[in-house]
Amino acid sequence: MLPYELKPADAAAVAQMLGRFELFRSLSSEQVGRLVPFVALHRYGEGEVVIEKDAAGDAFYLIYSGEVEVTVPGLLSEKVVSRLGPGQFFGELALLLRQPRSATVVAVEETDLFVLKSLDFEMVLERSPDIAALVRAVAKERFDAL
Repeated sequence: MLPYELKPADAAAVAQMLGRFELFRSLSSEQVGRLVPFVALHRYGEGEVVIEKDAAGDAFYLIYSGEVEVTVPGLLSEKVVSRLGPGQFFGELALLLRQPRSATVVAVEETDLFVLKSLDFEMVLERSPDIAALVRAVAKERFDAL
């Protein structure tokens, strides 16, 4: 994982990138701009593990580019639960349930992710009921699918 060095001059570009996510469409550009200091942009190489099953939930991830595969242990091998791409997110279940990670997530190709640490994720949910409702709805679908 390689973190990008985001400089203050990059703030407008990052805010514009975040504004493209459906998750943040209910926010004004000013509200999205306030998220910028709390996110980090990381690049994962093909085959690199982003999340390990049973690890502590410490962050929420938004896929800017690339693709990840979500797997859980199966009877004989790993079972692919889903593939996620640009505009989608993951990592919310462990944060909402305050439990260890329920799946392993691996970059299928070079992938750029915005990472929001757990305390910042909680702050975003508290301040934005629309985002909280959407994240919880997706989390429920994913939990029911496990």
